[in-house]
Parts: sequence; structure tokens; C-alpha cells
Amino acid sequence: MPYHHLTRNELIFIEEYEKLSFSGRHIATRLKRSPEAVYRIIRLLHEGVLCA
Repeated sequence: MPYHHLTRNELIFIEEYEKLSFSGRHIATRLKRSPEAVYRIIRLLHEGVLCA
């Protein structure tokens, strides 16, 4: 299965929904992405490495 990068809109979606206390799994389901990909972005946001 090929890897597809998350779009800028998806990154913003993850950031906003995470601020609203949605779980990473719920966000992944809404985006039809793997939970691992979403949790990786959430971790990077918390570490301050990524700004969507």
C-alpha cells in the first residue's frame, strides 16, 4: 500500500480537532487515515516541531 502525505487541510483539521479534545482515533476515522499517522502529527504538534 503506497504512502500518501497528509494535505495541509488535513494537518489543520488534526490540529483544530485535537484542540477540541477529540481523540486521535476519532480524527483518523473522520479523515480515513491510519491512527498512527494522526498520532504522529499530534505528537509533533505537542513537541512544537510542527505548525499546521
